[in-house]
Amino acid sequence: WSSDVCSSDLVLTPFAVNARSGLTFARRQIVEVVPGRVFALRGFEFTDYHFVVSRDGKQLIAIDAGTRPDAAKAVYEALRARYPGLPPLTTVLITHSHWDHVGGHAFFRAIAPGARFYARDNYAQEIRNDLQAPVGRFRYFFGTDFRPQDVADFHPDVLVHGVTKLEIGGTRIDLYPIPGGETADGLFIHLPEESVLFVGDFAMPYFGAPFVNEGNPEGFLDAIDLVQRLHPQHLLHG
Repeated sequence: WSSDVCSSDLVLTPFAVNARSGLTFARRQIVEVVPGRVFALRGFEFTDYHFVVSRDGKQLIAIDAGTRPDAAKAVYEALRARYPGLPPLTTVLITHSHWDHVGGHAFFRAIAPGARFYARDNYAQEIRNDLQAPVGRFRYFFGTDFRPQDVADFHPDVLVHGVTKLEIGGTRIDLYPIPGGETADGLFIHLPEESVLFVGDFAMPYFGAPFVNEGNPEGFLDAIDLVQRLHPQHLLHG
């Protein structure tokens, strides 16, 4: 490279930030992880969203609920616009109860009042941890429209105490509580017949959010062992 070129280098990144919506880490995209069955939506806000269509084609299952109701709405409408024939939302499975995974739950409740939310039995302790973090941190990560009250208002319908096996619309779903990594209320969501494992944020650059007293290195290693045992073809992070 000549010195002239070096002096005018332009660095491009998929990361972006603005005051209202906060950070995003990818361009907006909808990916069919398993064609017609498992969808990943990225770049709409701080976190990724995932949706599963049941084997009988009659139920839609969401994995996590995002950071804010408006963000959840944008994601859901984008998915419906791309795939207008999707079935109604019936189930929301929560990988862990951090701000960016439960803060949009009110939107899903509004469009699907009968939907059942599943979360770990110790989710309330994690919510208490979440709400102790400095509010100013939220604005930078999640945008000015983020409200801690949306996290405080989260209450699941079903509490997961141990390994739990579900069948929703013909789809087998195995829920595995994990003891650590980022939070103490982690939940792996395994679709064995599709070889898909939703792992939330168990593997992060740090153990726990850096401004909250949480995280468990030993639990992280145990969770890695579980990933190896399940041996999924698709490992989907939060």
